[in-house]
Amino acid sequence: MTEEEYREFQSRIANGEEFNFLYKEKEYWISHGQNGESFLSTSSGRHHYYQKFDDTEELFEEGTIEGIKLSDIYPELKWR
Repeated sequence: MTEEEYREFQSRIANGEEFNFLYKEKEYWISHGQNGESFLSTSSGRHHYYQKFDDTEELFEEGTIEGIKLSDIYPELKWR
């Protein structure tokens, strides 16, 4: 994902859209709850893992994959 695509990705998510994306061939998704919270999720077999954030701003500031912030790995994300 380019820097421009990442900014568009952030903007569209902030506007309420939900997306699936890949990181190292593993699927992740971002979704939203009814109270404005955001989730960064993945599954492994029968197990579902997620991180919950108060809003999209917190998601992009604190969300991590494999302990690395999204903002540090966006070039490796493949937007679906």
